[in-house]
Amino acid sequence: MLTEFLLREKRNEISAKELEKIKSDVVDSALPKFIEKYKKVAYIINGNFPERLKKLIEEKERIHTKIYF
Repeated sequence: MLTEFLLREKRNEISAKELEKIKSDVVDSALPKFIEKYKKVAYIINGNFPERLKKLIEEKERIHTKIYF
């Protein structure tokens, strides 16, 4: 559901409120509430490509989904 939503909208980020509304099965259902409560940002990356984590930290990676408050 989340992937289809983001592809349809042609973007790689979503607010915690939007994520909660679409009831994604990609992340734990408590994550949107946590992000909103603590004003944090989370990134989803494909675990089949561990090098993407390093690139994300170095701000070189663009293949991710950002969840913001």
